[in-house]
Amino acid sequence: MPITVRKLLPDGTTDLTWDGQITHQHSDGVQIEAVFLLRDRIDFGYVVFEKGDVFRERFFTDRWYAIFAIHSHVDNSLKGWYCNISRPVTITETEIQMMDLALDVWVDPDGACTVLDEDEFAALAVSDAEKQNARAAVEEIQQLARAHKLGTLFV
Repeated sequence: MPITVRKLLPDGTTDLTWDGQITHQHSDGVQIEAVFLLRDRIDFGYVVFEKGDVFRERFFTDRWYAIFAIHSHVDNSLKGWYCNISRPVTITETEIQMMDLALDVWVDPDGACTVLDEDEFAALAVSDAEKQNARAAVEEIQQLARAHKLGTLFV
């Protein structure tokens, strides 16, 4: 079933949208598959996204993050996991709304973690409770990565 993901900024404005297909309904969220089509190639230094790469995305209604397992369009090999720190998502019949909190975690296939965008996160006008939840989400992702359990969140 098709669905649109709407990534929102903390002020409620839309930052980015993309379309995907729901591949699994979970009691605590949804899993979708989307194809990277924004640009031909983006080199972030820690990973390169290429047009056609497959994003298997897991959204949670009760966790402060979403996890994207990114697979190469060439051979389906896992490039790694991009973890968006966000408020728990809202899911309707046609849309997933994800309120992004700037902080992200990149996890290599071997489990090595890199926390990204800490300066942007520090500058956000969000409550102390939201910042605590975001920091706890980073720690949870790091624990899952160390235990090599990120993949177990996907069907």
